[in-house]
Amino acid sequence: MVRSLLSVLLLAGFSLAGEFLALVPGIQPEQLQKDFPVIGITGNGVLILGTDEHLPALNALNSRILDYDPHSKFYYQVHLFDWTSSDQLARIARILDFDGENYLVAVEPGKLNDLLSLRALLGRVSLQPWVFKPVRFDPPPVLPDPLIQQMVAAVAPDSVLSYVRRLQRYRTRYSTSDSCRAAAEWIRQKFLAYGCDSVFFQYHTSGHAPNVIAIKYGTSSQRNPYAIICGHFDSYAATNAPGADDNASGTAAVIEAARVTQGYQFIYDLRFIAFSGEEFGLYGSEYYAAQARADGDSILGVLNFDMIGYVDVAPENLDVLGKISNPPCEPFVNWFTAVADTYATLPVYKRMVNDNQNSDHGPFWNNGYLAFCGIEDFWPVNPYYHTPGDSIGAGYNNNEFCTQVTRAGVAALATLGQPVPLNIPLLGLTGNRIDDSAGNNNGFWDPGESIGVYLTIKNFGTVGAHNVRAVLSTQDTFVFLYQDSSFFGDIAGGDTAINETPYLIRASVLTPREHIVSFGLTITTDESTYQTIFSLPVGRYLITDPIPDGPRTPPRYWAYDDIDTGYVEHPVFEWVEINTTGTRLTFPHNDSVKVISLPPAFGPLRFYGQEFDSLSISADGWLCPGYYRIPSYTNQPLPSSQAPARVIAANWDDLYPDYNNTGFVYYRFDTDNHRLIIEYDSVCYYQPRTLRDKFQVLIYDTTITTPTGDNVIVFQYLTANGYTSSTVGIQDPSSQIGIGCLYNGSYARGAAPIAPGRAIKFTTAEPGTGIAQQFTAPRVLPLLISPNPARTFTEIRFAPGFTPHEITIYDRTGREVQTFITKPGTFSIRLDLRALSTGVYFIKTRNSINQKLLIVH
Repeated sequence: MVRSLLSVLLLAGFSLAGEFLALVPGIQPEQLQKDFPVIGITGNGVLILGTDEHLPALNALNSRILDYDPHSKFYYQVHLFDWTSSDQLARIARILDFDGENYLVAVEPGKLNDLLSLRALLGRVSLQPWVFKPVRFDPPPVLPDPLIQQMVAAVAPDSVLSYVRRLQRYRTRYSTSDSCRAAAEWIRQKFLAYGCDSVFFQYHTSGHAPNVIAIKYGTSSQRNPYAIICGHFDSYAATNAPGADDNASGTAAVIEAARVTQGYQFIYDLRFIAFSGEEFGLYGSEYYAAQARADGDSILGVLNFDMIGYVDVAPENLDVLGKISNPPCEPFVNWFTAVADTYATLPVYKRMVNDNQNSDHGPFWNNGYLAFCGIEDFWPVNPYYHTPGDSIGAGYNNNEFCTQVTRAGVAALATLGQPVPLNIPLLGLTGNRIDDSAGNNNGFWDPGESIGVYLTIKNFGTVGAHNVRAVLSTQDTFVFLYQDSSFFGDIAGGDTAINETPYLIRASVLTPREHIVSFGLTITTDESTYQTIFSLPVGRYLITDPIPDGPRTPPRYWAYDDIDTGYVEHPVFEWVEINTTGTRLTFPHNDSVKVISLPPAFGPLRFYGQEFDSLSISADGWLCPGYYRIPSYTNQPLPSSQAPARVIAANWDDLYPDYNNTGFVYYRFDTDNHRLIIEYDSVCYYQPRTLRDKFQVLIYDTTITTPTGDNVIVFQYLTANGYTSSTVGIQDPSSQIGIGCLYNGSYARGAAPIAPGRAIKFTTAEPGTGIAQQFTAPRVLPLLISPNPARTFTEIRFAPGFTPHEITIYDRTGREVQTFITKPGTFSIRLDLRALSTGVYFIKTRNSINQKLLIVH
């Protein structure tokens, strides 16, 4: 979307007296905080309040005055889900600025309800200046504490659903309605029933329902510091707004957290807060956070949950929004991710942002407190968002996901509060270590390898446990337990112990790479018995391995880097310059998409089994087979329903071709080499525009065959100046399967970092296909395999005068299965094939003699 600046025009007769709202570009908020009240940030700069005395300094900063008398109106950042609604937005409010993603608007009080009725994501710009205060997060260690595990296990899907159902029955919880006040009273009664020590209403804005606050007192006898779990309970409209996902789901997590923590003691206070006024612009949380800052409250962390009950793609992950700086929330988000990994089966996706005022975490950031927002998708993709369809079954369609998020929230809250140990023995597993010195000794558990496992058990209680023994179990068919029991001795309260003799475990040679093995551990003592679980991975993807698409098995596409030299399919970087021979594309806007036709000589473009006779080329570094003209400059992780279907992303970022009449995009059909070349010739980024990158995409026609008939695609990178906010990869037409090599600086396992001279090849040729091509048989075969094909046994016979010292069997992926050492004078060996699955295997000697074996069962 073009970023033409839709700012108000300052007429010559307009008074410059009084306070104004201004935008300062190209600067960080902390650089302004000593001289100006900083109140927000957009994609175009920092928002500040100023007066006439500030004008000389603002002129020097190339700033723009957006509006006068700011306290007489409301300001919102508006993200439209339907860009055709921009005309309607302009009729409701004055558009002050547009950064390509959000409109900044001024709205008069009488038009506020009209603005709220738009199907858009609104973030009110508070005129309260940001608090710049150093914040340090000293996280409590993330250990599988049995007390916290008990709380997490108590989270019940039926309870979570019952809260959502009850809140939905109010039909609307519009913050100024009587039904919202009734909902507040119901929440208050729930907090009281669940044993909170103090429950009260906090009134914040005239005519609005109050916040509902419940406190569980800690044993420290100090009210500071404390931890918060929160969510807003109001809904978006005055009539027929059940608000099941937005945000009965987040409120349900808060209520359930109060329920399952009753009966436990914590060192620090826990606060359970249901905010009102969120849909109007964070009224409730703004009041609370400002009051907390004024009172000098110390907050350990704020866990805000908003919209956690809708799943568009399974498996769903939780997007967790943290602020990059002021305050720096990344350590807090990373800590929560570790908690979710430890206590819940919840994938977490970290999204670090410069600012976001779309939910109740925003005011806490503004006041210098650590906080995050947990949301099912950002931006929201729930089609029932802010509609009467946001009800159980439609807008709230996955209670299990909401339950898993609640479990992670409970675990994080309890960990921040620090449970008080019980006056009994209480044993739990806190760590593990593998010993593969009997295998390849690389420190990892690989397929076919036997390992020893050492476990660390901690007594979280205050009383000693005696004669501690733990028995290991698993139902995993790829794993064999040779030694499943070990002794730990006596463990005093608060102490740890490691098993005296290791557990002995072997993984089958057929174990898939990165397979997760789940174990159960039964711990017995003279006093009691305890159950816990843990897992260990088998195998791993190296940077020199190809990346499969997914999530699914088997994959269709694979991505090979130029450093994957162990595979025949790896590409070789060979730059093809076309800026003097190709056709230049002219984009009417810097985010436009142009469509070119594919000539008959090239043939159709086949991608994920579908054929196309055209190709869409975006100014923002991505392609799409077929006709697709919708701009998309905000990159997404792949796969994603928010990304263009069928996207081929070489460097999907907010780019600016043709800026200052340099940095163009070209394409050329190279018929001699059966390929189409698209080159981004030193195209600059939208911000900063001093940064440029040169890269290209090569799409080979179908004369370059693949096993599925899909075209081969190669990315080549001549420079690598950016790639910190880019997406690199592909996804299928359903937007559910893909390969995400890179997203915002985070690389997939197996992906080589983008660097000058890097090449990435996408093809449906499996690694096994490439490995197989490396095994070429000599004219005279000194090895005879009989029978071949074989079922249960086969025999390898050696030609006279040839006795190999070592024989190795590989599967079709090139993975070692078995190795035999032969003695001089040996003329044959017999192989037992019953443990191997059906397929093609390769037998190789140290003398580089190779032969193929086919096993059938």
